[in-house]
Amino acid sequence: MKNFSKYAVPFAVTLTGLFFTVYTLAHYQLYDATMGPMQGALPTGIAALLTVFGAVSCLKARNSEAKPFDLRNWSVVAAVGAVILATHYVGFLPSIFVFLFAWMKFKEHLSWKTTIIVTAVMAAFVFGVFVWWMEIPFTPGILFEDLWG
Repeated sequence: MKNFSKYAVPFAVTLTGLFFTVYTLAHYQLYDATMGPMQGALPTGIAALLTVFGAVSCLKARNSEAKPFDLRNWSVVAAVGAVILATHYVGFLPSIFVFLFAWMKFKEHLSWKTTIIVTAVMAAFVFGVFVWWMEIPFTPGILFEDLWG
């Protein structure tokens, strides 16, 4: 079982990258001669890199020793899972800002002043650039669907 543990994450990363590479190639357009890169270019590139780096990690895991399982190392994975779950209910942007606030205050133990200032500046930047300037539609979530949807 210890030998399996050192391959688990690199193998999962490789499979995830491979799945999304195939999915984006099948469902999205990569490039248009007149418009340039299309909606599938960036996700396909990231997924392909994920596949390559996952495969390299699998190869490098052969020469490394298995590390003991530590639950604290999975805090980032749990936090991202909580953000994904919260996105369904309160929307993408509120869940990201709550995550940022909670991470800085309770994981990094920054002061209240620093946490509030950084969260407010990031919120202003994200809203200014992505919502108002680039007009990217973010998921409003069930609670705010009538307000922003």
